Amino acid sequence: MDLASLKRMFGEEYPAAAVQEGIRMVLTKQTRFTRDYRVPEAEIKNANCSDYMISRFMDGSASMTAEQLRLEWPNWEGWEQLDFCQSSCWLHKQADFPDMLRFVMRHGSPNTWSAVANSMAAYLPAEEVFGFLVDALGATQIGWGSNIIQAIATTKHPDAQVILRKHLEAIWQRPDLGREQAGFNEIAREAKTCIDNLVALGAPPAEFADKAFALSKYNSQFLVS
Repeated sequence: MDLASLKRMFGEEYPAAAVQEGIRMVLTKQTRFTRDYRVPEAEIKNANCSDYMISRFMDGSASMTAEQLRLEWPNWEGWEQLDFCQSSCWLHKQADFPDMLRFVMRHGSPNTWSAVANSMAAYLPAEEVFGFLVDALGATQIGWGSNIIQAIATTKHPDAQVILRKHLEAIWQRPDLGREQAGFNEIAREAKTCIDNLVALGAPPAEFADKAFALSKYNSQFLVS
């Protein structure tokens, strides 16, 4: 995507600032792979979200090849590995992108697997990634597995529903599922993600009516569609 297109998308000030849903965000941090934008304090009450991340692979100001990744990855700190993975989906048109995903599968961690899970499901064969995603979900702390759940559903593997049903039941046993807190309940979010993706895979919504009602009591944003 060229700069002119990005300016149409994010406003004429891009990359110094970006406009999202009519709210101007200012550049607060730039890394090798991302630009982070934040709503000024005075405008936060009017914004649906307070920050926004844009991949520098999107505008071509960053680049990567599978060979570069192989050589550089061992020297990166954990945050750099995650930063790359969170930004990497914009490399999907490169012929070596599948090899980058396979490299992360072999050398990553639950955090980086989660960041590229949806790319794995989209750009690698389902029979290659399904078992890996199931293992990755098992290795990921409950509350941080939503991306992997979505990816498992995206594969449309015959066993996807079975895996997500088992995971939903595991979540439902968590005593902190319905905890009251001022912030975001990641456990409840993951339960909702399981239900949404089971329904997308063809499970009848009525089957989850009781669980959906329970989630809606925890937080209205967890109403299941």
